[in-house]
Amino acid sequence: MYLVTEDFPLTTKYIYKSASELEGAVTQEASETSSFHYDSSVEVSGNRRGDNDCDCTVECDCDSCMRCDDCNEQIDYCDCISCRRCDECDEDEEDCECHSTIAYVESCDDCNSISTLGILRACCNHREGAFLDNSSPRCMDIGNYHNDCDYDCGCEINHECRGDGSEYVDGEMVSPPLNAEDLPQWTRENYPEETNTTCGAHQHTSFKRMKYYSIVMCKGFQEYMHIGLMAWAKATGIRDGSAFYKRMNGDVHWCKKMYDAYQQIQTSDKDDCRYRIINYCWRLHGTMEVRVLPAFQNVEYTVSAQKELTRLIEQYVDSNIDSLQHRRQSITWR
Repeated sequence: MYLVTEDFPLTTKYIYKSASELEGAVTQEASETSSFHYDSSVEVSGNRRGDNDCDCTVECDCDSCMRCDDCNEQIDYCDCISCRRCDECDEDEEDCECHSTIAYVESCDDCNSISTLGILRACCNHREGAFLDNSSPRCMDIGNYHNDCDYDCGCEINHECRGDGSEYVDGEMVSPPLNAEDLPQWTRENYPEETNTTCGAHQHTSFKRMKYYSIVMCKGFQEYMHIGLMAWAKATGIRDGSAFYKRMNGDVHWCKKMYDAYQQIQTSDKDDCRYRIINYCWRLHGTMEVRVLPAFQNVEYTVSAQKELTRLIEQYVDSNIDSLQHRRQSITWR
């Protein structure tokens, strides 16, 4: 078994900052620090202090947490016609008259059949189409919504109680952006007291130039990282069948083995497309988030994996920095 426990200088030529999200059960004291975030996917101690099991106040007004009562979609993506209001008159489809004439289509038999005495009228289908093109979902305005906060949005939860009295609280410890050489120390000082197979150790990486980000934003890097981490696991003696291999194989919902870089990079909300081995969350965080690492029960395995991931990222960028292929594969950010 090979496990590096001593710290060594991490030279990062391309990486700007690194950050970590360590899931698990933490002490009550740690749960009251600014580094602690609630995460509904973590199930270790059974005490989340955010499952609405108490009467404490949840101060969440994130649009991403507000859902339509009818379709249960985020309010910005609601397609229910009953929730939409005209952008001009603010009326619903039934009462809106803005498009009764301008949506008329000369070649439409239905439009012509209801147009009499020289007054052009649009048929129901064309009126509805025009209404949809010129209206917006107003779930909140009409009171047709509910809060579906999963405590993974950074909202404030005013817990005057202390959960269910358990010694620990489930969630995640989130680091600030750090220099790569400072991440091991932060990880050791803030590691959860307990972890299990539901817990991940997500690592965010920002880069000194967009060009470096574009180099790792390809399937080739995902394959390179997979091979490198598997080799690290074999050399380190990670047990077959453990959470590490399940996550690497994409058998965990929160880190599917899929490549959705171009959808992820355009997403400014926490959509489900982030649940991949790698999440290219440029618009949301300005980082690449590697979600595949588990939160090992032994913190030194997590620290070692963080170092190996950092090395693989630097090595891949360095190997492809002058590649004609990558220079041609420019990314459109807007």
